[in-house]
Amino acid sequence: MIPLQDVHEIFKSHPVPTLILYPEKDYRIMDANDAFIKATRTPLPELLDKPLFQVFPDLETDNKKSAIKSIRTALEKVRTTKGAYDLGPIRYDLPTGNGASSQINYWETHTSAVVDTKGELAYIIHTILDITSRVLNREEATRGLGEDDTASAPENKTRVEIELERNLRTIFNNSIEGFVLTDPDLKIKAFNNRAHDYILLKDSPLKFEEGKSLLDYIEDPWKEYFKKQVIRVLKDNVVQYQRPLFVEGEGFYCFSFSIYPIKEEGVITGVCISGRDITQQKMAEDRLEKSEKKFRGLIENSSDGIMLLGEDNIVKYVSPQVERITGLSWEVLLDSVFVSHFDSKNASYLNQLLERLKQKPGSQLKNVLISLAEDNGQSKWMEFTFSNMLKNEALGGIVVNFRDVTVRKQSEFELFKLNSRLISAQKIARLGYWEFDVSKDQLFWSDEHYDIWGWPKATSVSFDHFLGSVYVEDRDRLLEYHKETIAGKHNTDIVYRIKRADGVLRYVHALANSNCNEAGEVISMEGTVQDITDRILADLTIAESEEKYRKIFQNSPLPNWIYELETLKIVEVNEAAIRSYGYSREEFLSMSILDFRPIEDVLSVTKLVKEASRKRSSSLGAWRHRKKNGELILVEISSHAIQINQRECRLVIANDITTRAEAEKRLIESNERFILATRATSDAIWDFDLLNDRVFLGEGFSTLFGYQEAGTEVSSAWITALVHPDDFEEVWAGIGRTLADSITQYWHDEYLFQKAGGEYAIIVNHAVIVRDPGGKPVRMIGAMKDVTALKMEEHRLRLFESVITNTTDAVLITSPEVVVDGEVSIIYANPSFYRMTGFMEEEILGKRTSILTGPETDPDELQKLGNAIAEGKSCSIETVFYKKNGECYWGSLGIAPVRDETGLIKNYIAICRDITSSVNYVKEIEAQNKKLMDIAWVQSHIVRAPLSRILGLVNLMTMDPQQETLNELMPLLYQSAVDLDDVIKEIIRKTHNLA
Repeated sequence: MIPLQDVHEIFKSHPVPTLILYPEKDYRIMDANDAFIKATRTPLPELLDKPLFQVFPDLETDNKKSAIKSIRTALEKVRTTKGAYDLGPIRYDLPTGNGASSQINYWETHTSAVVDTKGELAYIIHTILDITSRVLNREEATRGLGEDDTASAPENKTRVEIELERNLRTIFNNSIEGFVLTDPDLKIKAFNNRAHDYILLKDSPLKFEEGKSLLDYIEDPWKEYFKKQVIRVLKDNVVQYQRPLFVEGEGFYCFSFSIYPIKEEGVITGVCISGRDITQQKMAEDRLEKSEKKFRGLIENSSDGIMLLGEDNIVKYVSPQVERITGLSWEVLLDSVFVSHFDSKNASYLNQLLERLKQKPGSQLKNVLISLAEDNGQSKWMEFTFSNMLKNEALGGIVVNFRDVTVRKQSEFELFKLNSRLISAQKIARLGYWEFDVSKDQLFWSDEHYDIWGWPKATSVSFDHFLGSVYVEDRDRLLEYHKETIAGKHNTDIVYRIKRADGVLRYVHALANSNCNEAGEVISMEGTVQDITDRILADLTIAESEEKYRKIFQNSPLPNWIYELETLKIVEVNEAAIRSYGYSREEFLSMSILDFRPIEDVLSVTKLVKEASRKRSSSLGAWRHRKKNGELILVEISSHAIQINQRECRLVIANDITTRAEAEKRLIESNERFILATRATSDAIWDFDLLNDRVFLGEGFSTLFGYQEAGTEVSSAWITALVHPDDFEEVWAGIGRTLADSITQYWHDEYLFQKAGGEYAIIVNHAVIVRDPGGKPVRMIGAMKDVTALKMEEHRLRLFESVITNTTDAVLITSPEVVVDGEVSIIYANPSFYRMTGFMEEEILGKRTSILTGPETDPDELQKLGNAIAEGKSCSIETVFYKKNGECYWGSLGIAPVRDETGLIKNYIAICRDITSSVNYVKEIEAQNKKLMDIAWVQSHIVRAPLSRILGLVNLMTMDPQQETLNELMPLLYQSAVDLDDVIKEIIRKTHNLA
């Protein structure tokens, strides 16, 4: 792929004058190459971001008006069709700049669309070809040549035209696209140098030939599609499509094709097919898309708060971290003035900074510290970075990055302590630090550096002074490294010798890197130096230990041998191999590593050896070997690359695992039985390997608790994290105590355990501890049972028992069998029953319910109760019951059957309430009602008689007011009044008796 910078340089230096236009209606100029600037004599600053027809306005000439109209028509067509359009020749007179008004110019133009990956118009390419000389020469030739002269010129072309055609052919052949020109019947007329790679595509064995049909070069899967597109093109359309291609050994390519009509004076005379390799463009687009996703991910997940301000300091974007840092939500911040969220002093300061920043596009203000007072009286420090991105097309604002640096400010004092510790660490590691100013030839050494050299710390050190301390034989090599580092070629990493001030020779390891200025010149160097004398001396003793390693090889308890990689012949073998396999040393050294393998394993071994030879060390797994006596054993092989006498060899270590493999086989069978057992039980079985901290989870962990990890191994941390926090410490402490007791073999506990859905279950966990001969626990095997439902039922029963025990009503539970006449036996009575009746527990349990009845008990009510019990139904009665002392009381008794899950009656439960006071109260009310009825009768009958007489006498006296009549009627009136008074007194007496 051509680098982006190179593509831009190619565009700028391309010989064809070219403009890149934005696709808006004013066609603003995005860029122009050098050829266009030269052709139009217009400086680049006067072109960039200017509308095309503002830079090249209409002139007061008739020919110009037609030219501008034609160019605008071409641009509109390209913008509408997203295709290409050729135009010419057209006349456009450019100002000369030397006093004359203008200079005649004739152009041909080619305008084409560039679309993005979504098919949207991204920008427009507008190229011009200056054909002024050709037009003028033709006019001159037409005027100056006679008929014979014209005939003698090759194809009537002038020298200028021939040169122009040659230049166009050069441009055509060196274009970055492949082109094929055909007539309307697709007969090939011309093609350029890149046509094979970009139209036939890279893997095609065919070559273009003029006169042949283009269809002969298109393979069948694409031929019909291509024909249909050509039909569209011949109707004055432009077609674009893309096609992938896989090239063996190179990978995938992607090509873009354009098919557009060739016109002469508005008539379609042929077809042009262009193709270009857009593989790198596709890759770049993919990378750009991934980069954009990563960038957004970085922004959204950055620990810094990020905001974007407009030019008016209004907040336009707020990242998710802003609320965490500032305590202000994005709803409050968005569309607000940024400085309005600070006190007046800080707001004024920030306003000044922002105004200063806006004066310098692209600049930054870093490490702006703002102290904010919090409600608790402490200060909160915020560090801001402001970046002026107002001119950036994508952002168009001021980017504000900020973070809470309160902790950093508070830690500055701690930093001082850390620096002190760092100095101490340098002394302990004997690590010195130095800096060298190249321009001033000044060398700075840390205190530890002086200590390594044994020089006084007051010594002034120059580079020559330092170089004089370097051992003579190492000086030239060090100088060479120093020169290359100063030249910026590489960083220094070198070991050399020095002579201390006391004359002692020491080895030091130096690391250095160079720092450059903006021009790329090295201005300083810095690095570290460490005394490694002890390590060097240790390395020098390695050669002396080779004999020791040989003895280790020979005396290794495991069989070892060395074989030559090329021939597979054994070149060395140790005593353990000779003893284990039964071959003599001579026999081993005459064998290859294949000779003691079963014949059926040889092919696999050969393949494995070849693969292992690529690695320095390899663990090759378990293989079968045959001893001299014919016995087959299973060995675990590891292989290591070594060199012996310049030959590539491998050291093999063989560990006989025959016995272990058999044990493992038995263990696997045991584990299989264990797994089957875990599936057969409803409990959650677990197996905890204490030595390796691995817990196998049985199938019950899925069925009981919903975990998908059932049937796999997890760490102990996984399972202990599911213990309820309130139970965790007690459970873990209990396990610890049990494991610490070398005698204890069992452990159990009850606690809350979290299920996959998040809810907690009450579980009972039982385990057996497996210990080694020394009593050390190595394994725990246990079973977890979910007792949540059982515990809830127990709780419910305890609750019911509490209710029954503490209720004021008498509660009886009876047997389900009817003894006689609807009676049942009492099997339980609550404390309230004993208080109510005076019976003792031993006097009532096992007795029939008739013990509670007597003479005044209503037999109808008892019959009703007996019928309900016989039918297994609930019933309520009210009647007289008797206490132990014979005292009777009114009771309200309700009885109901208790059934099991099959519907069978297990018991009857009866609840009796003493309603004597209620019954007596009702009787008193009834007696009062009777008295009131007597009073009412008196009022309505006895009072009415004297009252009627009085009314009649008064009426007679009114009708005949003579004295004789009055004297006669008055005694009667008096007697009636006395009778009425007596009646009223009787009513009053009876009323008093109601109280």
